[in-house]
Amino acid sequence: MSQKDSNKKWAAKNPEKMKEYRKRWATKNPDYHKKWSAKNPGRRTEISKKWREKHPEKVKDLDLRMKYGIDLKTFKEILEIQKNKCAICERIKKLDVDHCHKTGRIRGLLCRSCNGRLAGLDNPEFFTKAMAYLGKTLEVKNG
Repeated sequence: MSQKDSNKKWAAKNPEKMKEYRKRWATKNPDYHKKWSAKNPGRRTEISKKWREKHPEKVKDLDLRMKYGIDLKTFKEILEIQKNKCAICERIKKLDVDHCHKTGRIRGLLCRSCNGRLAGLDNPEFFTKAMAYLGKTLEVKNG
């Protein structure tokens, strides 16, 4: 077994020690990543893209946590409650989290089409203007 393989094996068996080591190393080398990125333009993006492709579940989980404060498990629970269907049109499509923009409270999962249609209804002023607009007919002469 090579030294590199041996190190990886040890690291896998000792995650807490590795966490401590990485933390100490990062404290001692605060500018390392900045310098490395400057020396290797584009490489960081390439590495990040490969990681995201390799770990789609982790990416989805991080995205949900950052945007809505829920994890992937919670998202899947809501999906199950809604039977994998949009909460409005009830079609089976890719679903996004619908939330109140004022409170951040999650209302459910919607398809992009329904979520887009619902977006302006959160704003009472927009809703009033939209309803007035829909009631109008524009008289236009052709040519």
